[in-house]
Amino acid sequence: MGLASLIKVAQGKNAANVSFEDKFIKEYQEAVKRQEERERQPVPKDYFRPSSMYGCDRMLFFQRVHCRGTGVKDDVDTNLVEICNSGTDRHLRIQHLVEDMEGVTCLDLEEVVKEANQKGIKTEFVGWNKDHTEARCKNDELSIYFQPDGVINFLGKDVILEIKTESTYQHSNRFEPKMDHKYQATCYGMGLGIDYVLFFYEDRNFCGKKVYLWKITDEMKEIVLSKIARVNKAIKAGTPPEKDEDKCTYCDYKRECKLVEEGKWKDPRKASQEPQKSDKKPQGKSNKGKQEKRKRKPKMEPAEANKPVRRVCGNCAHCGAEGWGAYYCSVDADGDMYVDRRKGCKFTPSKFTSKVNEDKTVSTGRIKNAIQKQEAAYKAQIEHEADMEAIDARRDW
Repeated sequence: MGLASLIKVAQGKNAANVSFEDKFIKEYQEAVKRQEERERQPVPKDYFRPSSMYGCDRMLFFQRVHCRGTGVKDDVDTNLVEICNSGTDRHLRIQHLVEDMEGVTCLDLEEVVKEANQKGIKTEFVGWNKDHTEARCKNDELSIYFQPDGVINFLGKDVILEIKTESTYQHSNRFEPKMDHKYQATCYGMGLGIDYVLFFYEDRNFCGKKVYLWKITDEMKEIVLSKIARVNKAIKAGTPPEKDEDKCTYCDYKRECKLVEEGKWKDPRKASQEPQKSDKKPQGKSNKGKQEKRKRKPKMEPAEANKPVRRVCGNCAHCGAEGWGAYYCSVDADGDMYVDRRKGCKFTPSKFTSKVNEDKTVSTGRIKNAIQKQEAAYKAQIEHEADMEAIDARRDW
């Protein structure tokens, strides 16, 4: 029985002991999951999402080829779901405020698409959302399916409006549009025939604002077009493209990527077309083969079985003179010392008992613990920012 199953069994046994407050929160979280299931947008498998365009080529390949389902997982973090919903609600409020601004004309996206068609851009209008503030479009030539926050005219200039909510930490360090947002906006611009984008960044905690008018360059268009062509070619061939190791940390496709590196990855599109193999086991040689394998298995001699693998030199005081043991040594929380084999030693764990270096050991341990806590806090901050990016990207197209 797996850990998840054991937890469920324990939860079932303790159900009668759950407090009123805990039961209420549990049911609230289930309601959040049901709402997410109802409102989640399906991911089109034959198109790229512009919000992912800055990602690794191989990640874009996997998004299209694997096309994971849209169901809500049992272990989904409902807090992150509601942060995403809060961002969506804030988008709508900002859009309505922009509509009410003096000098701003909100352009009908369906008409914008028609004008783009007259320029030779083969974008298709898909449909409006419920409150008619955003609409979905697709372009088969660019292989993109997108949903801009709006198109406005201000001071005689047509611009694509792109709203982004972010943490206070990110906002305080915001001096220009993020590169992945530029890739996303470039897709919008090529699909609508508009070269200007107004990025509207808001601090989700204190509602501070920063806006940037950015012009999509021809160079940027070439970069995005080249990437689309590269990944589409790989998808057609069924061969994963090269990965970008700088973008691996928070990728959702680490498992598939590892299989590629090991030469074990299989195209799921081909696997679904292959005839299913019979579940019947081959008769005859199976038992005989097992018996032969058992015979060939070498037996361990009694003397060899009792032979110690390593020995202790007992010279802990000497190793302790170098702080945490010798150059390749390490000491765990219980004081057990482990020495790396590269030193040519055969040490087994032994107690770090050098009184001469006791003060030095304690001091070094405190420093080490402080560094570990600092690194853990930094990692937690980075992971939090990555989670925020992920939930923002989920609503963006």
